Amino acid sequence: MDEKMVKIICDHMKLKTFEDKEYIIEAEKPLEVMMIIVEGFGQVYPSTRHAAAEAPSAQTFKEGDILGRELVDWAAMTTHDRSPISFQIVQCLTKVAAFVLKIEDLKRLVISKRIIFQRN
Repeated sequence: MDEKMVKIICDHMKLKTFEDKEYIIEAEKPLEVMMIIVEGFGQVYPSTRHAAAEAPSAQTFKEGDILGRELVDWAAMTTHDRSPISFQIVQCLTKVAAFVLKIEDLKRLVISKRIIFQRN
């Protein structure tokens, strides 16, 4: 993403708090948010259905990490008939604060700023 696109997205994000042990994204369900973690941390697990033959390994997310980044590509390249499906489980390990952009808001942004999103 170029700087102009990042600024447009960030200008439309809203701060949201998630509780300890809360699931933010569930595997096999529509991916409906993109977020930038501001505070706290948690884990990202691949869904067991899409994990390698061995046990799925978790990755930690923390301040500054972006989750759901693939929504930008999806929104720029699709007719928006269906939301993409998540292949990950995202769970808070502490209270987490994040700037969140919902998929509906991202779709509106892409439509209104089509030229910027198509160039990238």
